[in-house]
Amino acid sequence: MIDPSMPQVGFAQGIAIGLFDEGCRKVTHEEVREQYRRKGLCSFCGKIPTHSRRMGISGFYFEPLTVEKKVYEGYCLNCHTLEEVLDKPDVKAKLEAKRSKKGGNKMLVRASTEGSATTTTSKPKSIDAIVKQQQREAPFAPISQNSRTLSGNSGTFSGHHARTHSAPDQQQQPPCSARTVQEVAHNMSMEPKVAASGCATLGRLADVSPPESIATAVKAIADAMSAFPDDAEVQKEGCRAFRRLSSVASSNSSMTGEDIQVNLHNCSKIARSGGIVAVLDAMKLQCGMSRQMHREGIRVLRNVLCAQPDCKSIISENNGVEVIVNIMQSNMDASQIQEDACIVLWSISFKDSETQAELLKCAGIPAIIQAMTKHPEAEKIQYHGCGALHTLSNNKALKPVILKNGGFDAAIAALREHGYSFQVTEKALATLANLSVISPGDKTKLCIMDKEEIHTVVNAIQLHDRSEKVMKIGCYFLELTSRSPSNLRILRAHKELRTLLLNAQSNFSASCFNSSAAVLKMMEESSLQEI
Repeated sequence: MIDPSMPQVGFAQGIAIGLFDEGCRKVTHEEVREQYRRKGLCSFCGKIPTHSRRMGISGFYFEPLTVEKKVYEGYCLNCHTLEEVLDKPDVKAKLEAKRSKKGGNKMLVRASTEGSATTTTSKPKSIDAIVKQQQREAPFAPISQNSRTLSGNSGTFSGHHARTHSAPDQQQQPPCSARTVQEVAHNMSMEPKVAASGCATLGRLADVSPPESIATAVKAIADAMSAFPDDAEVQKEGCRAFRRLSSVASSNSSMTGEDIQVNLHNCSKIARSGGIVAVLDAMKLQCGMSRQMHREGIRVLRNVLCAQPDCKSIISENNGVEVIVNIMQSNMDASQIQEDACIVLWSISFKDSETQAELLKCAGIPAIIQAMTKHPEAEKIQYHGCGALHTLSNNKALKPVILKNGGFDAAIAALREHGYSFQVTEKALATLANLSVISPGDKTKLCIMDKEEIHTVVNAIQLHDRSEKVMKIGCYFLELTSRSPSNLRILRAHKELRTLLLNAQSNFSASCFNSSAAVLKMMEESSLQEI
């Protein structure tokens, strides 16, 4: 049993986001987001009102709000870019309905004009016109299966099913030939406006182009970004195109705003064709569209690293660590940027002492901890942040820096708010175990914890008492904690700890017996001695 008198619940906008609600019932992450939606708040951050409650004939309903620079059509602009919102199927359908309604009033005028016209002046074809003409001429072909595989599902959607589950603008769209992609790429070298339009067009070919054309598209985008390094529109559209090419959108991605699965083939082409360097250079540009470029660029790095882990050397060699840390510091209120940045820093610093030293030099550790502190309700930020701190805390030289900047407290807070999550609990406990004992010089120092912190840890371990991995790390951490007399006094007073340790011994004797036995022995000893 978990002691209900202990603090186990966190609140944001009056909604429980911790372990239990007021009725001592476990609250899941999905339930939290549903409660946000019922209050008309953003389902990601839970802070920005995105819908207003209206009374209709059939009852109450929620109407999406639009507030300048804050909310557009019911989507929080702190958690989504305007480009992402415009890509949503419901927003597209609404805008298309408005355009068709306005266009209906002009049909008679247009028809009479076309009937009376005898000559027309030919104009040079735009990039979009080239693509549309090629699509009309090309025979229909089903969409590739590889771009429709859903995460966590062994089946794939292709042909009729793929078109049924795709976004409205991608339904029954014929593929573009290599000749069309080459024409678009050739026109992109003319001027910045044409280059930006070409990047946008090539980015939309992720699911409708043959694999051999993707290499041409990726190289053309990278070349355009290199040719116009100071043009913000080109850099933004280039980053956005790479993000679209590197990801595989599914039927769920339009609802979550997240890339469900990365495109391995396209990510490989981006890594080999200079896409990573182009994205890093774009994210250094300071302009009014910096946040959009940062959001798209950091997502590209995350996707490419997921598909090609070996390319992390490219990021390190091109001053990528400093660029990512600067982006985190300048976009601390953007949860999606912080999440992706924590993933990237965790990936490139894993078993890489040089990158870890660079991260220390660029103040990356305080940035990670600040992201966790700024977004306590974001489970993924807590998980990836704890993962990064766990990797960095394996370096003895970095332990004092992590402790000095509040890394221990950040891991405790992650357990307090998201102890129900197995992933967060595992990484947070591993981080705490690494940070609980430090050895500067010849002295060994222990982290002294208060009653609330120790009860938070024990409660989180209890929630996952059937997981051998959590129990192993948890018992080891409790063994280290019990070496301090003040910590041991609190452990002795905990009513359920002995039962938890005995169950660990019986259920996972091979991995937990020694640690749990050591804690029980310390709890039974009468004398307390400081190490």
